[in-house]
Amino acid sequence: MERSLIILAHGWPSVDNGYGLAALSSLTAYASRYHDIQCVGLTEKGPTLDIISSFPDVKFVHLPVTRKSLLWRFLSSILSNQPACIHQFKSRNLIKKILNIVEHPQKKYGVNPVVIFEGIPVAFFQSDLKRANPEIITVIRSHEVLTEAFSDFSKQGNLLKRIAWKFEVLKIGRFEKYVLKKSSVSWAITSRDRLNYKNIYNIDVDGVMGVFLVLPDNNKLQSKSTKAIISIGTIDYRKEGGLHKFIQEAWPIIKSKSPECRLILGGINTERYDNRESGISGLGFISDIEQFLEKGYIFLNSQHIGSGIKLKSLVAMAWGKLLVTTSVGVQGIDGVHGEHFLCCDKSENLAELIIEVLENPQDKKVIAENSRAFVEKYYSRESFLESSLPLLDRFGP
Repeated sequence: MERSLIILAHGWPSVDNGYGLAALSSLTAYASRYHDIQCVGLTEKGPTLDIISSFPDVKFVHLPVTRKSLLWRFLSSILSNQPACIHQFKSRNLIKKILNIVEHPQKKYGVNPVVIFEGIPVAFFQSDLKRANPEIITVIRSHEVLTEAFSDFSKQGNLLKRIAWKFEVLKIGRFEKYVLKKSSVSWAITSRDRLNYKNIYNIDVDGVMGVFLVLPDNNKLQSKSTKAIISIGTIDYRKEGGLHKFIQEAWPIIKSKSPECRLILGGINTERYDNRESGISGLGFISDIEQFLEKGYIFLNSQHIGSGIKLKSLVAMAWGKLLVTTSVGVQGIDGVHGEHFLCCDKSENLAELIIEVLENPQDKKVIAENSRAFVEKYYSRESFLESSLPLLDRFGP
């Protein structure tokens, strides 16, 4: 009897965001090995019709949750030993529904299912599942090392914010270490994260399950302007610092040397940066990523805080853009500065790199070409499945 597979995720597979791309990659691997799959989304909205039709043999189950504001999460976690990132899961009714979903295949087939947690936060439910059935197989597929992703916040802002984040990071660390130790199997999303789990928690994860990207056709790689810098992504508390720093420190230098240059931002909350007098367009939510990527040749990733793999940078590389980024913006990507992208962390140096490209775009064309070839070689569906499917074989039929 083949085992059932139950995926618990706090976001749906998609091509619209980093988590979605990572979840889409892993679901492709799971669907290659399992025929009885339930993908349970603990999200505010249900899955798109495109995703449902892409995986006709997967049963998608939506368990609605409400994600509160960052302030509310902080205040609610002050007297708790659990981190704020799992606040939306702390519902007895939700736990009961998940227990029922997991118990059903065991009662029907007499074989315990494999339960995969897509990301550390949703592994909150692992303790309840293990308590109900100590023999159940649980797998954590981590998308990032949470402690690393949030640790820099304890060094920024006023004293009160630093203290609050210091305690929050400690709770995140305890939670992350606990769920990884309790899992039957654990996978990192990059070799770098795997090493960090060893260095931070002395935990040896069982493997690496990365990602793959579908390359666009060559005829879609044209840009409307070599004088436009584009950047896409939701502006949240982890990403706004890097973009704000770029706009405040690097952008004035760039505009002084290249007045006709434009900065075009796409993604939720980017409209707050819209300033046409300064040459900045904040477009807000982008429904057509392909159309957005056509607007410019230079792709900016100004992120200074993070962990895991920076998928929007990989997407830019796949689309033949010239990626200009910070070191965090290429975390998990084993490319080389000057060969696959241009990378530096100081604002003035970042500005100098961009000015050089604006003045001589053809001189850097080979970098964009190399980056696309790099993604084609190391992030293809075939290479992803070749490395990922053996991880699933250990669970047997």
